Amino acid sequence: MDNSGELVKSMHASAVKANECLSLLQTAFTRNSSGPLTECREKLVYIRKAETESTIKIAELLRSNQDLKPYLSIPNALLRMGDHIEKLVGIIQKKNREAVLFSDRAISEITFLLQKLAEILKTIADLLIINNPVLIRHVEESGAEIENKTLEYATLHEERLIEGLCHPIASPLFLAMLNSIHDIAWDAKEIASKFAQQG
Repeated sequence: MDNSGELVKSMHASAVKANECLSLLQTAFTRNSSGPLTECREKLVYIRKAETESTIKIAELLRSNQDLKPYLSIPNALLRMGDHIEKLVGIIQKKNREAVLFSDRAISEITFLLQKLAEILKTIADLLIINNPVLIRHVEESGAEIENKTLEYATLHEERLIEGLCHPIASPLFLAMLNSIHDIAWDAKEIASKFAQQG
């Protein structure tokens, strides 16, 4: 059980670091600063190493401990989240480096989504420690809300673009951010669903 406890603790730490990354991305995005992006990348290195190791460990531990079954796909989900966060880092870095201007509306929409995502990843970290139906439902509902919002914001953005209210140069960056945010929310829901199936 010590090994399984260490495994869960490692996945929890990765979820916490992913949550911290989202706060750093928000700072980098709103303040046009590069320091938080470097800090986020350091956390992503930890997540990749820890969850690659977790994938191997969990396969071994499952032979003797079937209680770990809901955790089986979580390392891969955390690795995918890390990849999506890495994409966000690259987009924000490009936005800041090239001084690409986002409209006030686009800034508020991305900021709102990053805050909601950070909240979901905090709940995921808690869920890894405590399998609780309230936490599962919160992740599933909040994840679905983010997915819907990204689609809604993409549609509204297209309308603003047609009306000349958005900078065309910012458009691909904004839409790429929405895609990555949508994908992180989807992975969070996948993690919650594994615990829901176990309940």
